[in-house]
Amino acid sequence: MDIPKGEIIEARTGSENALKELLEDLKEDFSGYIEVVGRGNSLGQILFFDGRPRLALFEGDSRCEGREAIALMI
Repeated sequence: MDIPKGEIIEARTGSENALKELLEDLKEDFSGYIEVVGRGNSLGQILFFDGRPRLALFEGDSRCEGREAIALMI
């Protein structure tokens, strides 16, 4: 999915818990998206509007959407 690049507010790298921690730290009214770059060519995106996830997509060896995509990213 091609989402226009916006202003990077924060970048994190590291542990398996990095995405969980970021999701816990999000402001309740966050609107924007989180991009998760994984091993190989995998890429995930979670789109938020007013603090609620509205769309999730993960592309790697296959393509997944919704809760399945979020589970693969976490």
